[in-house]
Amino acid sequence: MILSRSVSIAIGSAVLIVILLGIGLMIARSVTRPIERAVGIAEMIAAGDLTSHIQVRTGA
Repeated sequence: MILSRSVSIAIGSAVLIVILLGIGLMIARSVTRPIERAVGIAEMIAAGDLTSHIQVRTGA
């Protein structure tokens, strides 16, 4: 059975949206996870624990 052109475009668009949402989620996590770690260390330092260390990585 041959799908009509509009149905094919709708299915393709839906698949593309799902893929883009997945990529967006991965990018958001790659930004928020290091920030969450830094905030945790900052809270420990604010509580008086000066023995905390934070690992700094640059680049990819």
